[in-house]
Amino acid sequence: MHPIFKDFPGLLKFIVRQRFKGFSPPGNEPYMPPAEVKFFKENIGLALNYVEFGSGGSTVYASRLGVKTISVENDRFYAQAVAAQLHGNTVTQIVASMGITREWGMPLFPSATKAKRYVTAPWGSAPFPQFILIDGRYRVACALESARQAHNAHAKSVLMFDDYSMRPQYHMIEEYLGSPIFVGRAAVFHIGTQVVPLAMVEKSLNDPA
Repeated sequence: MHPIFKDFPGLLKFIVRQRFKGFSPPGNEPYMPPAEVKFFKENIGLALNYVEFGSGGSTVYASRLGVKTISVENDRFYAQAVAAQLHGNTVTQIVASMGITREWGMPLFPSATKAKRYVTAPWGSAPFPQFILIDGRYRVACALESARQAHNAHAKSVLMFDDYSMRPQYHMIEEYLGSPIFVGRAAVFHIGTQVVPLAMVEKSLNDPA
């Protein structure tokens, strides 16, 4: 049975909120435990350029700091709610549509082709970021591609991967990125020296988690 039929009433309720009632606006800082918020603020404060996969309070905070930001989001309705809270013009929002989505941007019909557009969206058009937040969809692919791009650009960056400790399916990236430092539930990797095969990124495009 396709997941759409397992909770069809719940899906309809979400779509009504998403497309008609509207999302509640995000806060002024990331929706994370205090230790992670502290780490986020310290590192974005040191960055000239910042990239995030998944938007929200982190985007609003970056805009308040005036940090050059590329924010990749796959739910255009939520992106609109975020845009309404932004300050200044230092944030570039990229909406990489994945069709119909459920809560937290989970695509109802995952597509590797659409996932690739999401994962590669911020790269090649701006100076390489000193700080990267992985907090959206296709997190494994986003982390691996970020490291691959850093290596190709001869750049070094701090990559913060939220919800990492509680989800073992993410831990395969350590084969390529090495062992992380943990800050609460988040993992922190220093990327730029690791060689990540493109084939591993492409394999990860099948997992929207």
